[in-house]
Parts: sequence; structure tokens; C-alpha cells
Amino acid sequence: TVGDHSLNVAYYSLLLAGALDHVGLHTSEEMLVRASLCHDLGIVGRTYKFRNNRQCCRQHPIDSGKVAKKILPDITEKEEDAIEHHMWPLNFHCPHCKEGWIISVADKISAMGECFAPGAMRHRDDVIINVIAVNQGVSPENRQVSM
Repeated sequence: TVGDHSLNVAYYSLLLAGALDHVGLHTSEEMLVRASLCHDLGIVGRTYKFRNNRQCCRQHPIDSGKVAKKILPDITEKEEDAIEHHMWPLNFHCPHCKEGWIISVADKISAMGECFAPGAMRHRDDVIINVIAVNQGVSPENRQVSM
């Protein structure tokens, strides 16, 4: 589903950000998660909205940005840029911030994994929840998740 894919992109974005952090390139994990979760909102209903895959590829990032602005009134310019440019290089406009580049790469990794290794994401949700908890000042051991 689009939801599963977006969670996968958030997961891979956090993994990539962690690797980059080890070489001194720091990123906003909160921004990565927020933009990752919104990056494909505009693809929902694609069979009715778009004439073909090419139109979907070009238009859904713009539509995703519009939907994200509606549900995240405090969306940042960087988050919006990452969402609207995540389809690079299939679209001609590349991201303008490092988080946008990370999400673009994570999106491709996720798509490949979904094709070739379905079910490989068993630990994804725990990783995302732990990062959010730490960013909110809660140690992962003391977090409470309500579902």
C-alpha cells in the first residue's frame, strides 16, 4: 500500500541519515519522517487521477505537496521541497536540501525492496517509533505507544 511504502521510505531515510551522521553530515530526523510519510499522498487514487504512469510520475509529487500543506499547517519549505522533488531523476527537478536527496534515494531503495524482497521490513515500525520518541526526549525503553 501507499502507507506501507511511505513507512518504508521513512525507515530507509533514517538508516541513510544515521550512516551520513557517522561521517559528519547531520540531518533533521523529524523532517525526514514527516516528509517521507507525506511524499506519496498525491498518488492516492492514481488509477482515476492520471491518464498514464508518466503523468502520475510527474504530477503526484506536486499533488503530494498540496495535500501535505493541508494536513501539516507548519510544513517547512525544506519538507515541501523534499516531497515535491522526490521523483528525481525521473522528473527533471532535483531536491534542494540534503534531506530531500535522502528521501529521493530512500524512495528508490524502498521501491526495489518492495519488488524483490516483500516482507523484509519486520523491524521498521520499531525503528521509526524509537527515533520519534528520542526526538521528543523520551528514552526508547520508557516510551508508551497507544494504538
